[in-house]
Amino acid sequence: DKQNVVIGVNDVANSVVSVPINVTDAHLDVTALVEQVDETKKSATIAGSITVNAETSIGSVQMQMPSAVQVSAPLAWTGMINAPQVKETSSVTLPLINGRNSIAAAVIEVGADAVPLTLSKAARLVMPAQAGRLVGYTSGALFTLITTQCSADTQAAGDALPAEGDCVIPVGNDLVIWTKHFTRFVSYFLGRGARIVENPLYESLDLMFAEGATTEVRDVTLALTYGADVTEVAVSNFSDFRGASFAPAVRRLAWTLDDGDGEKTVYALF
Repeated sequence: DKQNVVIGVNDVANSVVSVPINVTDAHLDVTALVEQVDETKKSATIAGSITVNAETSIGSVQMQMPSAVQVSAPLAWTGMINAPQVKETSSVTLPLINGRNSIAAAVIEVGADAVPLTLSKAARLVMPAQAGRLVGYTSGALFTLITTQCSADTQAAGDALPAEGDCVIPVGNDLVIWTKHFTRFVSYFLGRGARIVENPLYESLDLMFAEGATTEVRDVTLALTYGADVTEVAVSNFSDFRGASFAPAVRRLAWTLDDGDGEKTVYALF
């Protein structure tokens, strides 16, 4: 019933914080470290590194802060840092990109709600099973697409980012964000024709092409989103699944569409 982990002035050891799935509002309390820098800004320097492993509805979200990182914020900051929290996809409004709808796949907030937090060193955020998705962040009504590809998944590469900078890199099925600011991060894909099929047994199933909803080639990539209890999937260009068979479930699947121009439908059975 206590969701705050207190980081005191004598805490110099490297720490690991585990947040169970039933706790959705955990915080790091660094109030004891906060100092007023000037009439507009506060800061807190955290001596030891902190790794937060938060079990969420989309999987295990990890946030890592390096040792000796300085967190800066406006005077409104209370000294609380939100552990990674999954928010509803409906909580963000995404823009049209090249005339196509953007459809949110996962929303993760870390930081201090509406109070902007900036970091002297880069933090590492892992969005599980989001590799291959586009990613950006929201600040109020402003949405910013993250277009920088990390040179490597290392602290040195993250620290080389400019002030308040960020970059992304896929690691296996996960999407890793290196960032020098905390905010609400969003993974998403481009719609306008992408089919979203509701399955009452599992989460929504997203079927999309690697380059969005249109293609001039038959060889495409399917992105599949499903519940953790799914073990096998059968995919077919035909509703009766003729010739299809079950195979171990994957998140991304190379696929060949049936021949001819026009709208195509791909069927998946879990």
